[in-house]
Amino acid sequence: MNSLDAVLNGREYLRLMVHHGHLIASWFRSFNKLKVQLRSPKPTTIVVVLMADPENEALKIYYLAMAEENEALKIHLAEKNIEIGALEKEEESLHMEYKVLQMEIRMLEDEGTQLSDRLKALQSLRWRRS
Repeated sequence: MNSLDAVLNGREYLRLMVHHGHLIASWFRSFNKLKVQLRSPKPTTIVVVLMADPENEALKIYYLAMAEENEALKIHLAEKNIEIGALEKEEESLHMEYKVLQMEIRMLEDEGTQLSDRLKALQSLRWRRS
């Protein structure tokens, strides 16, 4: 659940609770100005002006807050996509390194087989000479 707290002149208070797309507002008087601090992946502050109809204004605040949170989430998603892209590049690089190491292993195995064959041939020559 996201919590939106707002304070005006240190006295008047509004708390908006956003839960699964629903707005629960507790109103204490009518306000002229309201500062809403939105807790989201990126700190955000929005300032709104309240008119005579508090319930309508609550919905405006809710939609403004949700838009701010949506933008913060888009930024967060973009950052995660950048991280994913970097990880995919790293994975590709590691895969290429793995292929190179496999080729080196095959070359070393071939070289080992050749050395083993040469050793057998030398041992065979040595056996024939004795």
